[in-house]
Amino acid sequence: ILAPDLVDNELNIPTPESEEWNELSPTNLRILSNYNTLAERVSELSVKDRLEFLDYVIEHVYLLCCVPETATIARNIVMGQGKGMNTEAIDDFKGLVCFRYTSDEKDMYETFDQWDKLASTPDAELGSVGRNTVAAACVLRATAALQTKIRKNDEALSLENWLRKDLIENGYEGKEFYKNNVQPASRALDIYRDGSFDSFQFVVNSGKEHAELIKTIKMRLSFLRGLTSGIAATKESEIITLDLLLRAEGDGTKALALDELDMCLNSIEALAIWMAISRPSPMIRNKRVFDILEIIDSGVLLDDMSAHVISDTEKAQLKEDLSHFAFGASPAGKKLAITLLQRLNMHLLAGDGKQADEMLSHNHVEHVLPTNTYRKYWMEQWPDEEMKTMWT
Repeated sequence: ILAPDLVDNELNIPTPESEEWNELSPTNLRILSNYNTLAERVSELSVKDRLEFLDYVIEHVYLLCCVPETATIARNIVMGQGKGMNTEAIDDFKGLVCFRYTSDEKDMYETFDQWDKLASTPDAELGSVGRNTVAAACVLRATAALQTKIRKNDEALSLENWLRKDLIENGYEGKEFYKNNVQPASRALDIYRDGSFDSFQFVVNSGKEHAELIKTIKMRLSFLRGLTSGIAATKESEIITLDLLLRAEGDGTKALALDELDMCLNSIEALAIWMAISRPSPMIRNKRVFDILEIIDSGVLLDDMSAHVISDTEKAQLKEDLSHFAFGASPAGKKLAITLLQRLNMHLLAGDGKQADEMLSHNHVEHVLPTNTYRKYWMEQWPDEEMKTMWT
């Protein structure tokens, strides 16, 4: 319908004559009626209006529904939803970056091939990180740039808003956006989640004089990784962590200094512990993350950011919550206990000048005292009331 005047060779689509309509099924009759109505309306539009209408359909119409001839066709359409037959937000975003917002055809396909390579099966030697990591990195960076929580149903629109905002601010196209945003963020997130911190350029390029500082930074990253990988309440802190890592990986004067990175990560550790123990609402967690990002964006990094991360009142409440937190009540609680104990162990070993191991996923935490017992058991184990009170 939109093709005439928009293509060189006019398309001639044959439709049934009016005398043949009686032979059509109710389904096909409705389709033909809709077609004729739309064709009549479109015929009144100019070429410019048709192009605008076509753009609107491409951007906002995700599925054209039909009245199927049989129940089998209807069932196939319904079963196709969410079964891998439809694109996800990251696929639409890839198309926008590679084609819609890139003008040169050669650049389009070069960017498309580079994205495909990046999103293929994870392989450190080939520089591939996997499709899920690319998608996660894009959502994290879009959240940081837009400073708003991105819900699952809004991912496609939010990613495009991030893309447009960045293109307007920097005056380049999709090709440069991919190289400056998608690629570095995906690789940094992959290194962080994999725990292979030695692959970061700021670690590779650091000299012997920064050996102790690098060791501390790696301990902090390992702790944050342990929290964000297993405790949902701390996932928002990953937004700041990725932002800091990208700043540290920057070039020349734009790069975040190692001592500044260490100071910021120290504050984010406190933030993540507060999120995991005190369990603030998602709205409060997101607002706190955005407030910290604004401080970092201002370029004025304070000697101590802790006052801007959690208040004195929240610190006091956190200490109280630590004393009463039921670490063994859930798998997430045990994961938190393991991560806290490992971080404490790394801190003590580093204080003694010893090499601390990375966070180990095979460690387990169990109660020193049995959780399910009967009254007689306690009396047999601690017949002395004072000892029983002290230990239980």
